[in-house]
Amino acid sequence: MAADNAEIAELFNRYADLLEIQDANPFRVRAYRNAARVCARMQ
Repeated sequence: MAADNAEIAELFNRYADLLEIQDANPFRVRAYRNAARVCARMQ
């Protein structure tokens, strides 16, 4: 079963949430949010 772009975008957002909870580098969190946004637009 292949994942569609919306599912991949959701995974990127969840990972960004986890990083935010762990007080990770904000630039890294933003990179995952941007990746999610790009994946969501590519439908």
